[in-house]
Order: sequence, then structure tokens, then C-alpha cells
Amino acid sequence: MSNHRLQIATFVLGISLFGSLSPLAVQADSSGSTSVGSSSTAELSQQQALDQVKKWLAIDDSYKLIQVSKNEKSSTNAPFAKATWSFTWNKGDAPPNMESLNATVDATTGILLSFYRNYNGTSATAKTGDPLTADQVVAKAVNWIADLAPSKQNLLDQPVVQPYTDYRGIENGYSLRFSRLVNGVPVLSDGISITLSDHGDLLNYNFSWT
Repeated sequence: MSNHRLQIATFVLGISLFGSLSPLAVQADSSGSTSVGSSSTAELSQQQALDQVKKWLAIDDSYKLIQVSKNEKSSTNAPFAKATWSFTWNKGDAPPNMESLNATVDATTGILLSFYRNYNGTSATAKTGDPLTADQVVAKAVNWIADLAPSKQNLLDQPVVQPYTDYRGIENGYSLRFSRLVNGVPVLSDGISITLSDHGDLLNYNFSWT
């Protein structure tokens, strides 16, 4: 990969982590309302969490929901324990079009904690047209943060960007790490990690905030 694709340095695009964007709201049922990032102790139902994930990630009917699990909060590892909902989908039944998705949501705050796309073949990256530049991929990652963690977007450092190599050993995207800033100092254990294909597809997302 050419060196110019890795020169991220100070990145200014017109889109900034410090812009103001409206947070997404979790769908409410008749018993009340819950907002993404809310400190309320009320937990999302399975359907609320599922609806939210599908709204964020636009998971269509070609993916079959095959597993749902609820992880209850445990006092043994507080304050880091979280009650979570996890969902797994499959698409296709044989290579090269077999693909699975997994998403985990904080059952109290409604925040997406992780998303992983696993595929056996080229289905996730079989795109036509020119690949995006590194700066364009960073801009898309900033947009994902605005959607998935709007209350944190102003609390993040500029990203560390590295080329992403898939299981075939082919470089076809970028992995980005946005560290949390506390009083201007990066907290390396906290932040948001995103992997995007070089056509902008979300491959992995991980949110860690203690």
C-alpha cells in the first residue's frame, strides 16, 4: 500500500468530531421512553434493542436472526458490569456468500457496544468503483460515531489509522482508533474502534468507556 494512504496526520475535513449532531432515540413502547445514552435504570426490552440495532445498521430480511441472548448485570464485577442484549444473524449457507453479523447493546443506556461482520468470501467487500481514500474513510467513521455514540463525539482524540488486512491477507480497508480525552489527555483504554472497508462498509465497531 502506498505511503500516502497512511499519512493521516492532522485531519481536517469539513466534518468535525466537534460538530453538533442530533442523537438517535431508542424506540419507546407504551410503558415509557428510553433515550440512547440515558442514565435511567429502566432496561430496554428485547424488541426495543433489536429495533434500535436494525435502525442503526440497516439489517435487511436477507439476514436471518439465529440467536438472541441477555446478559444480566452482575454485582461481582461492578462497576464495569453491564446488562446487555446480543443478537446474531446469518446470511447464506455456503462460501463465498456466507456471512454473519453480531451486535451487542447496553440494555440500560441503549448504546451499541460492539458490532462484528464475519464473512467467508468477498460478499462484504465486493464493490465496484474506486476505493475511498484514507481521509474519506475517516470522515465516514466520524459519521458513524455521530450516529452510534453522539454524546461522546466531542470527547475523542483524532484517530490513529492503520490499514486493515482481511483473512485472505488482502488490504482492503482501514482500522481507526478514537481514544477518549480527559482534560486533553488521551485515555488509551477508553474510546471507540472502527474498521471500515475501503468502500465504506462497517466491518467492526467497539465501544469502551469506563
